[in-house]
Amino acid sequence: MNRNKTRQRELLPAVTARLREIDPACSILVIGSIQHAYERPGSDIDVIVIAHDDAQIDPAQWEIKSDNRGIKSLAGTVAGVHVGVFFATVSGMERWLRETPYHLYPFSRGEVLQDPDGLAERYQPVAREYFAAHPAIAEAWEDQLKAHKQVKLTGRDKDGCFRTEEGEVRKYRTLDEFAEHILEMAKGEPA
Repeated sequence: MNRNKTRQRELLPAVTARLREIDPACSILVIGSIQHAYERPGSDIDVIVIAHDDAQIDPAQWEIKSDNRGIKSLAGTVAGVHVGVFFATVSGMERWLRETPYHLYPFSRGEVLQDPDGLAERYQPVAREYFAAHPAIAEAWEDQLKAHKQVKLTGRDKDGCFRTEEGEVRKYRTLDEFAEHILEMAKGEPA
């Protein structure tokens, strides 16, 4: 994978330092275009954080966009670059692994930036085992991530369609549409 020194990659140490203010021993993983080296100048930095249950989020540093059963979506900026954070406490991560593991594909493949207490080391294999046991869901994620990359690089037309790398025209699923799709798949998969 090409690891050019983009502005976003250069800012990862500053992002990590800012997130350590929430919990010095948190695990931090980079995902998305930065992880896969297809970021553009205006790309966000997307990370996943697993923190200890007593971690406190400073609302002056991070806006809480949503809170869904122990996983929060945070937003902030570092040196003028938007940072999106999927934030889970240990108990929240354990709940998601138990109840909705099909949402954790990006986490299962995330690039670990810091893991002093081994939280990512503990939970990534559990998420990977789920996807190994549910290959159709893993494949759906891979298809969605490829589509997202293409849309990010080439855009969508007015009907919400995009052209795959192979030249095929396909309808792009929004995040909400994709979440509904994998939920339906998970309901149909054997436990």
